[in-house]
Amino acid sequence: HRPPGEIAVDSSADGSVSYRFFSGDSLGARTSPDITGRGFEIEAEFEYNPDVDGDATVISQGGPGNGWAVHLAGGRPAFTVNYEGLHATLRTEQRLAAGHVVLRALLGADGTLGINATGLRNGARGYAPMEGGFLRQPDPGIRVGVSFGPLSAKLFPNSSPFDGIISRIRFTLLK
Repeated sequence: HRPPGEIAVDSSADGSVSYRFFSGDSLGARTSPDITGRGFEIEAEFEYNPDVDGDATVISQGGPGNGWAVHLAGGRPAFTVNYEGLHATLRTEQRLAAGHVVLRALLGADGTLGINATGLRNGARGYAPMEGGFLRQPDPGIRVGVSFGPLSAKLFPNSSPFDGIISRIRFTLLK
C-alpha cells in the first residue's frame, strides 16, 4: 500500500488523466479519481494462473450499491458495474490461458462497456444502464487486488483477491 502522493499521475493535452497503480494500492473516496459523469479505461498487465486467480478482482472502486470492478469470473475477464441499484456484468466468452496477460476495459460516460485481453479471439462489448456516467463518487475508493468490494458474495461466491504478479495498471479518466 502506497500513500496517494506516491501514485504517478500523468495529464494529457486532451484533458484525460492517467494514474499508474500497483498491487495493493488503495485510495479513499476523496483521493481517488472523481469518476462522476466521466468515462474511464483501464489497462492491466499481470501474470495469470487459472488455479489461483480464476475468480479474482484486479481493480475496483466503490461498493455493491455504487461502484465497479474489473475481475475474472470462472477464468473469463469481466467488468461489473453497480449503479443506483442496477447491476450489469459483462464477460468474455473465452477463458484466459495461463501466462502473461494485458487486459483492457472501458466504461464510457454513456454506459458503454468493453473488455478484452491478449490471447482471446473476441472481447466483449455491452452496455450498463447509466446514461451520463456515475451520478456520485463511489465510496470506498480505488483498490487494486482486493476481493469483493462492488462484487456481491451471492453473485460471485468464489471471488478472491488477485494473488498473481500485477506488473502495472493504468487507470485513465477520460475527458
